[in-house]
Amino acid sequence: MQKSVMIALGGNALSPKGEAGTIYQQFSHTRESLDAIMHFVNLEYNICLTHGNGPQVGDEL
Repeated sequence: MQKSVMIALGGNALSPKGEAGTIYQQFSHTRESLDAIMHFVNLEYNICLTHGNGPQVGDEL
């Protein structure tokens, strides 16, 4: 049976406290996170990727 993993990517992982939260900083953190996610891709996991809630979603609300 193939293993599965659910990963919440967003919110404070993309825009940590103490940073301005510019789109360039968020893209940089996204790239760093995707490097780690590739570990699961290489192990052939089923991956469910979802967005966290803050601060991006909260800012829009």
